[in-house]
Amino acid sequence: MRTDYATMKRDKWGGYKGYDHWFATVNNAALGAQAAYDDQVGAFERLFAAEGSDFDRFYAEVRRMAALPRSERDAAMAKYRDPTKKEETAWPT
Repeated sequence: MRTDYATMKRDKWGGYKGYDHWFATVNNAALGAQAAYDDQVGAFERLFAAEGSDFDRFYAEVRRMAALPRSERDAAMAKYRDPTKKEETAWPT
């Protein structure tokens, strides 16, 4: 990944260094956290829509679900996942 970044930076971006710090510090934990976040964006977008695109209602529902035991939280979020998207079929463990 770092080699690909260096090649892209050199060949396509004219040496642009804007992402150097991120690539210098990235590790498997950071990539895993980003992947977990990316996999759940769609479900949270659908939850936001279900709450009438109202941030106060959305945040209240997220806080309510956050307080649930994991199994109940997973069940509550399951209705917002898109079963046609593999990455949305379950929460990361």
